[in-house]
Amino acid sequence: MPASPFVKATTPTLAALLIGFLLVLCSTQPPAHAAYATSGAIGTMHKSLGGNSGKLGPAVGPQRCTLIQKGCYQSFKHGSIHWTKATGAHATLGAIRTAWKKSGWERGPLGYPTSNEYRSGSEARQKFQNGMIVWTAKSGAKVTLTKAP
Repeated sequence: MPASPFVKATTPTLAALLIGFLLVLCSTQPPAHAAYATSGAIGTMHKSLGGNSGKLGPAVGPQRCTLIQKGCYQSFKHGSIHWTKATGAHATLGAIRTAWKKSGWERGPLGYPTSNEYRSGSEARQKFQNGMIVWTAKSGAKVTLTKAP
């Protein structure tokens, strides 16, 4: 039995709508707040800092172990956590993280972080293998080397 004129007229339209719907459905990006998993020492540090609702926020990429000295890192919405067997896992964020980045990250003269950021009076400080970064509202972040890398 041949198709009715109605079926012949609506089939291409329905097919186009279905194809359009499938294209939209398949090309939708995951929500910006979707987090990557954290694990090991990096996951433990992230959890100790409040997890996804803490100061670092959710992970924005997977954990990667491609750094010198067999180091690993994971990026988060507001910073990162770096880990090596020798230094442990430590978070960097804000102006101190920016100063560390400008100095060359772990390949620069400071090496890896050996503490999290902490307060000392009006200063924010963070220790690294070969020095420290001190931040104040008045002078910003300053790198001080305590030993040669």
